[in-house]
Amino acid sequence: MCATCGCGIDLGGIEDVFAKDYGCGDCGLVFKGFGYKVTCPRCKSTNTKRVR
Repeated sequence: MCATCGCGIDLGGIEDVFAKDYGCGDCGLVFKGFGYKVTCPRCKSTNTKRVR
């Protein structure tokens, strides 16, 4: 059962549903994240862009 709305659909964790792929402009790491100012987990840079 979905923990967010109580419906019968299980989508997994809420982070997995809204997470998008981002790429770091400094170190080149591609990672999953969500939010407005996404920071790279490797080098802590905010020079990130969404990868499609």
